[in-house]
Amino acid sequence: MTRGQRQARISKAAGGAVAGDACLAAELMHPGSAPEGILAAADALSMPVPWRSLLARWGRADGPAGSILVGKVSAPFDGVKVAVTAIDSRPEFFSIGVEVVPGLRTGLPYRALDDLRHITWWAVDDQGNYSLAEQGSWSPGASRAQGSLGFWPGLDPRAAWVDLMPTTTSARAVIRVPLPWATASPPPCATRPPRRCPRRSPPRACGPSRSDSGTLGTG
Repeated sequence: MTRGQRQARISKAAGGAVAGDACLAAELMHPGSAPEGILAAADALSMPVPWRSLLARWGRADGPAGSILVGKVSAPFDGVKVAVTAIDSRPEFFSIGVEVVPGLRTGLPYRALDDLRHITWWAVDDQGNYSLAEQGSWSPGASRAQGSLGFWPGLDPRAAWVDLMPTTTSARAVIRVPLPWATASPPPCATRPPRRCPRRSPPRACGPSRSDSGTLGTG
């Protein structure tokens, strides 16, 4: 997609505060993509939590490398059910395999889809880090769609779990996935106490002991 096409799509969705925050985030993540008048640097710290968190780790490449078999299906939400088959984590991003019934498209908050019904995929971990997905390889269909989604930024190596959150305009599902490679630092109380030197007896004085009290024999 060209910069002009991206800007046109963002401009169509630029009504309201939520769309404005999304446009601002788009400008910070992809400079030159937001409509004119979006001042990224001045407003970044005042953005809502999901966007502020997303931008704080944008560009990081310290995610764990590994794969997890998930095999979880969401409860129905807004007439939709989704299944997550696996997570594949890389330092810069992580991806998931999904199936969606019925076959809705995946959209981003700062892109218009011509009023087509779609799902936006967020993720958040136990460290409070948010990630946002873009559609990867995809097999569309009216009754069922399946493919892969790529999330940026990548997973925090300290995270013990991540919630995958497919979201429509009126509802959201949450699929929690434990992360077995978590490397959280131990709490302060678990640190090793300083080593103490063993107490030693005072040196023994020269001369007769108490049991030898009295005068020395002359032989």
